[in-house]
Amino acid sequence: MRYSETMRHTRTYIVPSFRAALYSGPLYACLLLLAGAVTLAGPTHAAPSPSADAPRPMADDLDPLAANDAMRAFVAEHIHPSLPDHLHLERLVAVQRDSTVDGLDYARGRTATAAETFATGQGNCLAFSNLYLVLARLAGIEVTMLRVHDVTRYRRADDDLVVVSGHVAIVHHFGRQRLIVDLAPDPGGSTERYHQVEPLTDDEARALYAINRGAEMLQDGEPSAALRHFQRALDWAPTMPDAWVASGVAKRRSGDAAGAERAYVRALELAPQLPTALGNLAVLLRAQQRVAEAEAVEAALGVSDQRNPYTWLALGDLHRIGGRLDEADDAYRRARRLLPDDPEPRAALGQLALAEGNRGRAARLLRQAERRAARAPAMVSSDLPASRLAHLSRALAGGG
Repeated sequence: MRYSETMRHTRTYIVPSFRAALYSGPLYACLLLLAGAVTLAGPTHAAPSPSADAPRPMADDLDPLAANDAMRAFVAEHIHPSLPDHLHLERLVAVQRDSTVDGLDYARGRTATAAETFATGQGNCLAFSNLYLVLARLAGIEVTMLRVHDVTRYRRADDDLVVVSGHVAIVHHFGRQRLIVDLAPDPGGSTERYHQVEPLTDDEARALYAINRGAEMLQDGEPSAALRHFQRALDWAPTMPDAWVASGVAKRRSGDAAGAERAYVRALELAPQLPTALGNLAVLLRAQQRVAEAEAVEAALGVSDQRNPYTWLALGDLHRIGGRLDEADDAYRRARRLLPDDPEPRAALGQLALAEGNRGRAARLLRQAERRAARAPAMVSSDLPASRLAHLSRALAGGG
């Protein structure tokens, strides 16, 4: 479902350059990095039929940071060379926002080029960051896109795909300070919350656009089109680990397990502790019964900053089915710590309790999961969480 919110106040913040903090609003899905969660049936996935409003493939010559004549005319009309650059940038942002008749529309599912965002006033944080990067450059203001690693969430797109959502913003340095242009719609939060930021080159920003578009294609059941987008990302940024992980997920969903493994390994060569690469590779190896190799990857995963609860759930499932109940317990508990209000980790622990022969504990965990599902039905909207609860309920009732 498309999320949109009209933004009346695009926010800018000035913070000291020597501090690592940066303000970003609450997370919305603007970076769509992929973390597959292999189902128990195996590593391949039957893709859904593309939706009627599926995203169009990206043209081979498309540059998401290209300017057009309308953008150049806008900057020429509103340029104020007498202003300091940071005030000039604030003015450009404010004038562009106010010139959009219906206000800026923050659309979570819309990854757009700078030119498209200028024309429509719609897009996610990556789309608006593309726009303001280009407008600032046209005005002669030096800006950089920032990726905010602190701001990350995980969402099941379906039973076999997890979307990792992140955040980007624009930064302009002046003296010992920096101006942050942040396009998330809600101003909650604190400048002290964000400590892990990464400046991106223009080609890395272009690669993020291609990754996002590919992720949208993958969610619409078009893995071949998604792969073309991920290859375009790698053309722009061949050493970007996230592009290799995304390519691996698409290959796995297309049935190319060997190609997926090569992509995950390449990502780990570039970033040896990358949680998404470790998690995807560990699940893939477990699904192929390659125990020794899987254990080595899982050891690295256990000491990495793996905050994707769905990776732990998938590994827990594979451990449980394989009779490694202690390992399953550890994985499920990690998932529960990361998703304390979600019914799925408790249902998974209930399945484990049944495997251990502890029906009383399984029944208590089922009740806990059902209470959480009743409070938040959307948490069991996909088949796998719902089937966990149903399977556990049937098993406890004697139905297998």
